[in-house]
Amino acid sequence: MYSTIVIVGPSAIGKTFAVERLMAVWPELFACVRVHTTRPMRTSETERGDRVFVSDDAFERMVQSGELAIHERFAGNRYGYRADDLKPAGRHLITNAPPFFVPKFLGLEGLLVVGLQAPADYSDLLEARMKVRGDSEESRRVRRAFIERDIQDLEALRPQIAGRGKVFEVTDDQTIPTKVIPWILERLKS
Repeated sequence: MYSTIVIVGPSAIGKTFAVERLMAVWPELFACVRVHTTRPMRTSETERGDRVFVSDDAFERMVQSGELAIHERFAGNRYGYRADDLKPAGRHLITNAPPFFVPKFLGLEGLLVVGLQAPADYSDLLEARMKVRGDSEESRRVRRAFIERDIQDLEALRPQIAGRGKVFEVTDDQTIPTKVIPWILERLKS
């Protein structure tokens, strides 16, 4: 049976890194679920396989036509997942999302939720990661408020996640490759 894997956590915690790493090393196991978003592309980004950047009007047309199975507003932008992209594809589907999306995914069969939580002294780690990815000072300031909300949301969702996955505390750059990814791979074997 194939799973839908959703990696959730605050901005800059390593969600995209985890998805990209799994896709790069095990492309035969994973198919990326693309998120459609009205968020502007970051200066450090190029067109990637996991994001489709669309206008507000195009996004609204997708909502009105029923094309999006899951959609929400986050940090002033809209994010959505096409129903067709969430259907089993002969490989494990994988995506990342902010924590508050978890309840919207709970109806999916074979769901595996992986939470990436920030430690209590997270600010230096996440600030450095936001700088590396090219976030402006203004963007980082705005993101800090959302990071606090994401951390709180993830804590509140722990009971729901426990039945469908696990939450990991990301203490450094080695947590994802040495703990999270091996756990996902092991879980998919069972």
